Amino acid sequence: QVMLRTHCISMTGGSLAQALGNEGLQELQGWISTAHEVEHDRAAAKELSGRVFAHLLKVVTSLQCRLQGSEGIVTDLQAKADGLEEERRALTRRAERIERDRDEIVRRCGEARAATKNARQEAAPMLERFMEAEVLRNHLQTVEADVLRLREELGECQAEAACTSSSLRVAEEAQTESK
Repeated sequence: QVMLRTHCISMTGGSLAQALGNEGLQELQGWISTAHEVEHDRAAAKELSGRVFAHLLKVVTSLQCRLQGSEGIVTDLQAKADGLEEERRALTRRAERIERDRDEIVRRCGEARAATKNARQEAAPMLERFMEAEVLRNHLQTVEADVLRLREELGECQAEAACTSSSLRVAEEAQTESK
């Protein structure tokens, strides 16, 4: 019992004064102060030590009850700690998986950028030729419009020449006849 009392006091971080309480401590101090007196009798000492021991038993019983109550709390806290540890492990695994996925995406993004750069480099000559073709197409459209305009002008000129040539023939015939 003394071992249990000492253990409980050391577990709770308390002192003998805390274990005895005010009443028990006063009785013990009274007994110690009267112990050196000659008329102090053994029966009184026995009675006092019995009361101190009874009080200590009450304290020990109280501490045992608190300890038993604390065991449930410790068990609950341990279960929570285990649950939190498992959750931490799961979150760590998830974070590692996300980091791997991110690294894969970064790698693929780099590959896509390199492929895009290569495609642009390969497409650059074709794009240049396309632009030249567009310039030539626009030039061709302008030339075709000029050709149509010139054909119309040619038709007008030919009609005018035909009209002028027939007037000239009539004039030449009239001049030949008048001679």
